[in-house]
Amino acid sequence: MSNPTHPGTSGSSTLRRAFGLMCLLVATAAGANDVYPNKPIQIIVPYPPGGAADTTARLVGKGLSEVLGQPVIVDNRAGAGGVVGTMRVVNAAPDGYTLLLGNPGPNAILPSLNPEAAKYDVIKDFTPVAVLMTTPYFITVPQASPFTSLKDLIGAAKTKGAKSLNYGSTGNGGVSHLGSELFKAASGIDSVHVQYKGTAPLTLAVLSNEVDWAMLTAMDAGTHIEAGKLRYLAATSASRSPLSPNIPTLQELGYKDFEVTVWYGLLAPRNTPRPIIDTLHAALQKVMAKPDIDKALRDTRGVPSLNTPDQFSALIQADFKKYAEVLKRAEKSPANN
Repeated sequence: MSNPTHPGTSGSSTLRRAFGLMCLLVATAAGANDVYPNKPIQIIVPYPPGGAADTTARLVGKGLSEVLGQPVIVDNRAGAGGVVGTMRVVNAAPDGYTLLLGNPGPNAILPSLNPEAAKYDVIKDFTPVAVLMTTPYFITVPQASPFTSLKDLIGAAKTKGAKSLNYGSTGNGGVSHLGSELFKAASGIDSVHVQYKGTAPLTLAVLSNEVDWAMLTAMDAGTHIEAGKLRYLAATSASRSPLSPNIPTLQELGYKDFEVTVWYGLLAPRNTPRPIIDTLHAALQKVMAKPDIDKALRDTRGVPSLNTPDQFSALIQADFKKYAEVLKRAEKSPANN
């Protein structure tokens, strides 16, 4: 005898199967939406188009787009020395879709130099991803200068007495200014600080003998070095720069641990999940290995460089501490500013 069929049993099973299928589809869709990235990524550059930061962001952004399969948009948000663009990232969601192309100005110096404007913590308010490119400074003199070595420059500064020599920078609190103050302290010399509004007028001042020396990058001075109009005396990097491998470093010349470099790196907002940072870093490894990206970055007279998130974090902390100490010393010696 056959089992009786209960009314509604078949319909209930069908509904349960349909409901289960619907849940599976929703879960699958949700999982797909969680895959990073699944929409365009913005790289905020806190400067106008055309500079080294902008060029780096566009070159690396193009490579990231190819690797990650999503558009990467460079958004220039200039203002207040980099604070405007930086604050946009500070206030962004920590989802990996808004990144900052940072450098020592806004990410190591400004909160100490101008805390009223730069109301963020360079350590706590960002999640470092990686440094992309670095460039050292070179202690630079005019080709006609009597100083053919760093020893000559230091000897003249000490022999002639205080404030007989002068040096130029791109302005109070910039890396070229603070780096020069670090060199003065390390070498025991004095030199009058002359400020210029940017690298172009500073470079012109060195070329025209308005100042005795200045810290310039290869981006600023390289073409004039090649033309025989300027001379490098020493590099401020920890090791000799591939940009000018014949130039000794300050560390080689006896100034232990002296290092001043400009770096350009990607940072995310604080609390960005580590899996997102790891995805970005893995993608950057592929990008920086591309020969065309490497060449394009070197053509700007920079040095392609990829470190780890932890190494980048340590670099920011070290630079912040170093430059904060220089600024404190400068406050006590207003004549040097």
